[in-house]
Amino acid sequence: MKKLFDKIKSVFRVFRALKNLWNSIKSGIALLKMPLAGWALVLVAAFVIYSVVTDYHALRKAIDYMQTAFSSPGAQVVAPPSIKTSITKDDPEWMSKYCREQSAALPPAPFTYIKKDTYEKAKGVPIPPLYVGSRMPKNEKGYRVDSLTCGMVYKYDDKEAFSSVGVAYKFDINTFNEFEQRADNIHTSIMDATWKKISPLGKEEAGRPFYSYDGYPLLFTRENPELGTVEYADMNFAIDYYVLFTVFEKPK
Repeated sequence: MKKLFDKIKSVFRVFRALKNLWNSIKSGIALLKMPLAGWALVLVAAFVIYSVVTDYHALRKAIDYMQTAFSSPGAQVVAPPSIKTSITKDDPEWMSKYCREQSAALPPAPFTYIKKDTYEKAKGVPIPPLYVGSRMPKNEKGYRVDSLTCGMVYKYDDKEAFSSVGVAYKFDINTFNEFEQRADNIHTSIMDATWKKISPLGKEEAGRPFYSYDGYPLLFTRENPELGTVEYADMNFAIDYYVLFTVFEKPK
């Protein structure tokens, strides 16, 4: 049943990627028809090309995902890429150092931003979001296993951020959804191959209004067999843009 569900999901993923690419092409044509001249036209053309190329790469990834879902059980399994780190468990502070190292290695906000700050500085003692914590195992006492969450918080201006991904700013839910969808596509395309995407999450789990774009929060996961850890990367809009990394040791 799970294999059938994965196949259906992969097909819908390709259709959604095709829709995103088509929307980018239409939006790009509309932007290029605007009465612009000089550098304004060059910048708009650059944004259009960037958006179309990004959505094209997202479509390629969706097609690869579908091909994997429909591949035969006997197909060769490719070993996952290794995670680059300078941290070893010989260091008594290895987890906190690893958390900071890996959170810093995550891609930044996929749009123009004003300032970035560490999650720890912005929020004090950080804890994982509920949709990450709910996926973490519990210890023998029934408490969630110890974990660390690190990351960055990006402050941005709506007009500048929207423009940087080729969306004309307007105080309208459809415009905001289009912006978030493009941010999703860009951020997903620049995550390295060690990460597996989990999102989109259900509205109830994500705590998202019914009218909002369903791609956020973004959620990715992976395991590091060298350190025996399970890791999550999540991105979300909450006034600012959050890019977070959560790590815990895999129970034995």
